[in-house]
Amino acid sequence: GTAPVAGAASPRPMSITVALRPRHQRQFARYAHGVATVGSPLYHRYLTTAQFRRRFAPTRATVRRVEASLRARGLRPGQLDTNGLAFHVRASSARLERAFSVTLATVRTVAGRDVVYATQGPAFDAGVAHAVQAVMGMNGFARDTSHLARPLGSVSLLGGARSPHVASLSSNTSTGGPQAC
Repeated sequence: GTAPVAGAASPRPMSITVALRPRHQRQFARYAHGVATVGSPLYHRYLTTAQFRRRFAPTRATVRRVEASLRARGLRPGQLDTNGLAFHVRASSARLERAFSVTLATVRTVAGRDVVYATQGPAFDAGVAHAVQAVMGMNGFARDTSHLARPLGSVSLLGGARSPHVASLSSNTSTGGPQAC
């Protein structure tokens, strides 16, 4: 069980990961399945980081567009991971709320730990939403768990206004945000 903590999430620093969607997703899925399946010709035939990046990482243009979108929202993405699939971002909870049009709430677990979570999925500019697979780190309940997400087109922003340039990565779940699979 949990209990709500009065007030909004404190303006504490948070570290999140913005995961980019790999290029050639079907080939990526086939490779991942093959490399992990006993009897497959690809079984345990791992790619080097450089080979992986050349085959599956988003293009430089896609990476630049996502990075520019994050910067335009007041965030400072760190260096792209060596595999080319993720930016790490450190920002205050208040800045993340503004940047992703989310509300961060805090609850206290029965163990006495305060946990921050996003009450809805993060929003991205429609021009880059297709390139973002997930945002991880805005849900303190599930640590180191993938929160796969999908773009839904224009979304209703807080206050009911609709914006055609913002796409949500939420799914229809109890919290409205990306959920663990």
